[in-house]
Amino acid sequence: MAIIFFVGLSSLTGCQAVRGYLAAMPKPTAEVVDTHLADLKVDSATLLFDVKIDNPYSAELPLANLEYSLASGGKPFLTGNAPVQGSIPANGSKVVSLAASLEFGRVLSALQGVKLGSVIPYDAALTLSVNAPAVGKISLPLKKSGQLPIPAIPEIELADIEWKGFDLTRTEGVLHVKITNTNQFALDLAKLSLSLNLAGHTIASTAVDQAASIAPGGQGTVDIPVGFSPKELGLSAISLIQGKGSEYRISGLLSANSPFGPLNLPYEKSGSTSFRSR
Repeated sequence: MAIIFFVGLSSLTGCQAVRGYLAAMPKPTAEVVDTHLADLKVDSATLLFDVKIDNPYSAELPLANLEYSLASGGKPFLTGNAPVQGSIPANGSKVVSLAASLEFGRVLSALQGVKLGSVIPYDAALTLSVNAPAVGKISLPLKKSGQLPIPAIPEIELADIEWKGFDLTRTEGVLHVKITNTNQFALDLAKLSLSLNLAGHTIASTAVDQAASIAPGGQGTVDIPVGFSPKELGLSAISLIQGKGSEYRISGLLSANSPFGPLNLPYEKSGSTSFRSR
């Protein structure tokens, strides 16, 4: 009914009178009620702002656009804008998620001195635009502070291999894999996949589900059982396995949970390892 009255009032007294009447009415309001990260990767993430919007009008309030600017320690590192779809029901409220896309390479370039694995504070200035009936576009300013991770791939190395005896048909062993968390936040290890190459011979590809928490800067060890047929690898591989050690290359994916969300971290490492027998 209010919108019909505004239209009638406009035809009688002009748009200026309508705008003056509306200026005295309650206006839409918005507040950030939560923030979280989505699609967290080693090089990028999406920062979501959950915004509650109150619509005092007797008609739907369409959303139009979002502008955002993020800074850390007074230094800006991200600006952008994005169209926003949807509307707020008449005389109602709704929580919508507004997204800002992050590329960590650009963050590191903008904030000199920040390293991979860091957690940085941020201040966000947002402007949400809505299309108010009979008024037009209204800008709703928002502010929010929080923290962002810049994920680093942990250091993963093959400490040694423990052989459980030797048989040409089937030899089994245990890989002792050392993980060093190079992040300023804890990692709760969930799964580790691994492909092992010894001196040019692919020995095994496997994965283990492992529940372990590694503190910031801390270390943990994962024991991975492997089994293979030395006879299928040839004489050179058999001599290699019966030796004291070898050059190695491991690669795979470390899956972990963090305070900022789940992470899948690809890794690759080459080095020297030693053999021991049980």
